[in-house]
Amino acid sequence: MEEKTADIATRCAVPLLFFVFGMSCIGLMLHVFVALQIRIGNAAAPMVRFLADRQTSVTLGVWAFLSLGIIIALPF
Repeated sequence: MEEKTADIATRCAVPLLFFVFGMSCIGLMLHVFVALQIRIGNAAAPMVRFLADRQTSVTLGVWAFLSLGIIIALPF
């Protein structure tokens, strides 16, 4: 592989992997937050109950919101 090709591949792969890592952390941190809130006894709190029932929907909503912001920021 030529040096220029490797440089371009690296410049594309690093931001993509950072994006994937950041997006995956959202669902993980939401799950950890809900699990810890339930563990300390806040399972009856309305916000915790809402998040526990709709973790997937909340995660997808946050992903959509952030992706929309990224699309708006792209230079066209």
